[in-house]
Amino acid sequence: MKLLFLFFLILLQSSDDKILESSRHLFFNFENDKNAAVKLFNQLDQDKNSLENSVLIAYKGVARASSADALFNPVSKLARFNEGKKLIETAIDIDSQNAEIRLLRLSVQLGAPVFLNYRSEIEEDRQVIVERINNDPALFNDDEFTLKVLMFLQNRANPNAKQQQEIKESMRRLEMK
Repeated sequence: MKLLFLFFLILLQSSDDKILESSRHLFFNFENDKNAAVKLFNQLDQDKNSLENSVLIAYKGVARASSADALFNPVSKLARFNEGKKLIETAIDIDSQNAEIRLLRLSVQLGAPVFLNYRSEIEEDRQVIVERINNDPALFNDDEFTLKVLMFLQNRANPNAKQQQEIKESMRRLEMK
């Protein structure tokens, strides 16, 4: 019986890993593929286990909020954005120090129009992400993803001088591997 339970846990972990990998890939393709946000949301919406994982909840939220751009009706756009924002904030409430969740919220805040008033945590999110990566270069267990995160921070998140230096140091450490 214990062996069957262990096997079941391994299958669940493997499934979560695949969904996370796919979510990360789609997230970094939002700019290149206008349908990536919708694809990601649909993928996570079909996987009921994703509601038990705070990082996947945040991915579902960023996908929902980002897919608001695909709509024409302003009321529908706002409703979809707010739905995504709520999911992201739920994930933050569950695990406020998770750098990946903070990255997802940061990306939405940076892209959100000012009038939506969803920009107040940019500096805090940026700081948490940089500190966590700097303290643990293997934080995401995926060097390629970590490099994409660092490049996102460097190119899109307007890091201050200290953060820029920490980002460069983290990139150098990754390159030396």
